[in-house]
Amino acid sequence: MPKGVLRIHFLEAQDLEGKDQFLGGLIKGKSDPYGILHVSNQMFQSKTIKESLHPKWNEVYEALVYEPSGQHLEIELFDEDPDKDDFLGSLLIDLTKVYNEQKVDE
Repeated sequence: MPKGVLRIHFLEAQDLEGKDQFLGGLIKGKSDPYGILHVSNQMFQSKTIKESLHPKWNEVYEALVYEPSGQHLEIELFDEDPDKDDFLGSLLIDLTKVYNEQKVDE
């Protein structure tokens, strides 16, 4: 039986690294970022924002939470590429903090 629903507002990122390169790496471009969010065994993937270092997704996800203690929300950002996507960064949020504070802005 779930203990609650975690509502995730996946809004934006700022100052991402430009992973796309041109002229053999001489010119750094932008990135095509997207996010993958994990809560327990649930996974969500955002849309890709083309050519942006300050993407705005404004997406909302809802995940069932069975036990907040010991659980995390993990967010990973990637740059979408035709071959292998580049890792841009990650964030780990303890769900106990969310449960205690009712709202976390990170």
